[in-house]
This record gives sequence, structure tokens and C-alpha cells, in this order.
Amino acid sequence: MRKLKQALSLSLALVLSLGLTFSVTPTVHAATYEYAVEGGNLKFDPTTGTITDCDSSVYSADIPSEIYGVPVTAIGKSAFSSCQKLSSVTIPSTVTTIGPYAFDYCNNLTSITIPNSVTELEGSNGGGTFRNCSSLESITIPGSIKIIPGYTFTGCTKLKEVIFQEGVEKIGKNAFGSSLSARNKSMKEITLPDSLKEISNQAFYYCEALEKVTFGTGLRRIDNNAFWCCKNLYAMYFTGDAPSATDAMVYKFADGFKIYYPKGSKGWTTPTWNGYITEAYTLSDTKPTTPEKPIQPEKPTTPTQPAQSETASPTNDKLMVDGVVQNPTVYKIGGYNYFKIRDLAAVLNGTGKQFAVGYDAATSSVTATTGQGYTKQATDLLGAPSGTATADVSNDTILVNGQTAQVEVYKIDGMNYFKLRDLGSALGFQVGWDAANNVASIDTRG
Repeated sequence: MRKLKQALSLSLALVLSLGLTFSVTPTVHAATYEYAVEGGNLKFDPTTGTITDCDSSVYSADIPSEIYGVPVTAIGKSAFSSCQKLSSVTIPSTVTTIGPYAFDYCNNLTSITIPNSVTELEGSNGGGTFRNCSSLESITIPGSIKIIPGYTFTGCTKLKEVIFQEGVEKIGKNAFGSSLSARNKSMKEITLPDSLKEISNQAFYYCEALEKVTFGTGLRRIDNNAFWCCKNLYAMYFTGDAPSATDAMVYKFADGFKIYYPKGSKGWTTPTWNGYITEAYTLSDTKPTTPEKPIQPEKPTTPTQPAQSETASPTNDKLMVDGVVQNPTVYKIGGYNYFKIRDLAAVLNGTGKQFAVGYDAATSSVTATTGQGYTKQATDLLGAPSGTATADVSNDTILVNGQTAQVEVYKIDGMNYFKLRDLGSALGFQVGWDAANNVASIDTRG
């Protein structure tokens, strides 16, 4: 049976002087309520109508529309974060806002429906509301949410069904993306609503199982790398005019990949558009059904280098830390600079952004712990490499402060190399880029 408790904090000062006792009227502070659900309690702030926290033991949360007569209108920042036993949650129609990282690392949550009352998933630059929900399989996004912020579902590696209702207008950066070390191998097909206007950079990053995408009539823009490393993607079906896009919107697609567009629509070219093979079709009253996946001839089995190998090239790009040029080993892979994590630990040691690095050979895990010092090793900061090398996908686990980090990792000559911005995001330092001088920068002084 659900119980409701109101916790009131009272202060009473007693002053003894000359044998006399003086009492001070107690002060009643704002209350925090606890609401019992299956496995533990939710914490509720009645002054804002916000669910603020959850016991880690909670495994099912049927959130009521009111707690102690106060409407529940928001789920706050990190309210259910790391509630790893949570397998089901019901959000009432009184909720209008869900905060950043609200369900981050709820590894046992398999499905969720967001009610139409919700108008905002907070954190347009990386809210991560359902980030790293590694068991999440399905999600319904109502049309009341106009923007799906960046990183909302990143790391949801088992997500296979996403229902977009009409009204959604923008999908943010890496909203459904994963990473090199944690890829989505479940989502095979998506249908996007007519209301959708913009798909941001890396929105479906490393959705390796994705085969078919159908776009609505309202699409106006697809950013570069929106479908990066969707290696099984073979068909994109458009139902309106050509959006603003480049030859970099899709990268590493399936053999036989083709774009289909309706006859009479504007902006398309044939036999190719932005370098992609195209085919026109007659638009009917209903959205078209994408063709069956082309049957590819069976390739002979021959010894090859490990899958997902890339060429790593030397670069003259520089790294500056607090205004001082450093000498790390840098390779360019797929147009991005990749650094050794130990090089970064060496140049940041002694600053407010220092971190320690370790490696557990038994579990193949790289560990980084912020706030701890690092001792430079002989293999650190050796400068520019002498030539090209083969970069293979690293299978090592990357742990930052004990938590798995969603970062891209390549292994070159037995060493792990990372994107600088990925490390900055995971370890808490800001990265800048001076395109005119090809200089990446880290400033720990601000």
C-alpha cells in the first residue's frame, strides 16, 4: 500500500542565561515529500511540482498526477538517473517537462510512452534524457515535443522501435546515435513525420542495423554525418522536395544504396543527387513502401584485416593547452583528429582538469579518474607519427569515474586513440578549434 510522508524540518534554539530558559519560535522550512512506489520512494518538491529523486531500489514507478494534493508537473534533472532496477515507469498527463539526464543509465528500462502533455525535453545542447538506457527497445514521442534535443537517446543500443507523432520538427545532434564502442544493432527501419524539418549532425550515428528510412514531406535539411556509419542502409524514401544536404549526410552505407524521390518534386537530379544514385517514383495517396533489400552476391571468405579498419594519417594540426603548444601524437581518421588519452592526461596534469589513467588487462578496460594526478610515461607526447597506420575498432571498455563512456575509440599499434571532443565531453574540459590556423585548444583557466 502506498504511503505518503511529509518530512518537515524544524529548528528550535534554546539559550540558557542566568538560569533562565528562553525559547525561540520554530521555523518551518519547505517540505520534501516522499511517495512510495514499488521498491522504494520517489522524492517530490511541492513548491515546483517536480519529481527530484528516486531510491536506487525502485523497480516500478507509477507516477501519480498529484502528490499530497499538489500536481506533478515535471520530472527533474537526473531524477531517475542510475536507477538500474527500474523496469517500468508511467508518466501522468500532468507532466509538461522532463529534465536533462532524467532517466540516464536506467539499464533495465525496456519501453516508455511520453504523454502528449510533455512539451519539452530539457537540454537542447545535450540533454541526454534517456541516455544509456541500454535495454530500452521502444519509445513513443508525441507531437507536443517540437525538438528532440541532442543526445536524448544516445547509447540506447537496443532501441528498435521509435514512433514519431506528427508535430516533431527537429532531431538534434546524436539524438539516436551511439558510438564506435556501443553501437545500435537493433533499429532496422524508421518513418519520420511530415512535420519534421531538420535532422542534425550525427542524429543516427552508428545505427548499424538501419536499413530503410522514409522521410515526410516537410523535411528541409539533413546535416553532414546524420547517418554516419549506417552500414546496412540501402534505401531512403523521400516524399517531398529535396532537402538541403551534401554528399556527407550518409557515410558507409550498404552496397546498392539508392535514394527514391517522387516525380515532379523539386531539387532532385538523376541519375545521381549529391553523389548518391537516385530513382523517381509516382507518388500515391499513401506513403510508398520501400523496396526489398537488394540481394548481394556472396563474397568469398578470405583473410582480411579486422572489420571497421580505417587509414590513420599524420597531420600538422596542433594542440594548445592554456596558450602553450603541446606535442601529442595525433592521427587523422575520417577527417577527425584522434589523440592518445595518456597524452591528454600528461598535458593536463596539475591543472583543474587533471585526470589519472589506468588499464585493466584482465577486463580490457581503460580507466580515467577525474581530479587525480598523472605521472608522465616514456611513451607519452612523442609528437607527430612518421607515416600512415591502420586504425582498427577498439573493443576495450572505457570507464570514466567508474561509468562506461560513450566515445569513439580506434586502436593503432596497440594504443587507443580518441576524438578530442569526445574526451572533453567525458572528462569535463572544453575544446576549441581555430580553423584558420588548424589549432585545437584546451583552456583550463576559465
